[in-house]
Amino acid sequence: AAASALAETHTDVQSAVNAYAATMRSYGFASCAVHGGRDGTSGGHVSDSQDALVDSMATYWVVDNVSYLWTITNATPKVRIETAAGPVRARAIGIALVQLLVGDRWECYEVPNVIVLDACHSILYSTRVMRDLFGFSHDLDGGVIRVPGDGTICITDDSTAFRVPVI
Repeated sequence: AAASALAETHTDVQSAVNAYAATMRSYGFASCAVHGGRDGTSGGHVSDSQDALVDSMATYWVVDNVSYLWTITNATPKVRIETAAGPVRARAIGIALVQLLVGDRWECYEVPNVIVLDACHSILYSTRVMRDLFGFSHDLDGGVIRVPGDGTICITDDSTAFRVPVI
């Protein structure tokens, strides 16, 4: 009720959404509306996961839907991303809570500057972002991501792409 009342006081949709999300987070519901109700803590299931393509050339993480974002930081970006199909306009930019399977448990990472591209039908995992923000070390040929103090994330190579499960 408090979240709804606060959201109703805002005249633009994005401010209302951000106010609602902030209120829900303050009550301990970190990302109850993200990814169909998965929260931002450990406890996901492999059956809930999907593969992210490990992209050593990606400057930022890329997703295809705003529902992956925990918070939208730019609802109307002017940026275009160069793709194999030519330049594509970003739909939104925000922060995602990404859960990665580290060893045998899901660990949550707050990833900023995630770009939403409607035309991209895969999640692109940016090795650069994860290295710079969290100190990850990526060994694509060895099939492993080393997480400081936490263990490893297994990379699957299906001969077309390097993949890691994410929630």
